[in-house]
Amino acid sequence: MGRVTLKIKDNKFEMTDKGMPTGGSIRYQGGGIVLQTESLMGLPISRSPGAGKAHPDITVTPQRDGTLLLSDPMAIDGKQVQLERQKL
Repeated sequence: MGRVTLKIKDNKFEMTDKGMPTGGSIRYQGGGIVLQTESLMGLPISRSPGAGKAHPDITVTPQRDGTLLLSDPMAIDGKQVQLERQKL
């Protein structure tokens, strides 16, 4: 079992998944949000060719039980991840 952290503030996000830090902007769509990756390991991905295809948008959808469902099209196992809120 891995650990995913997601922090959202001022329409920006920071996420760590499998030890890999990513960041970018968010937009609201339907009942959830879309994460647009703009940096990987602190470096802008816009400099790499094909960045949009290599890092497609990630969707986060709230669930009835209060958790969030994270759908990453580039996930190695292709599975969605259920996130729980934790107070810091």
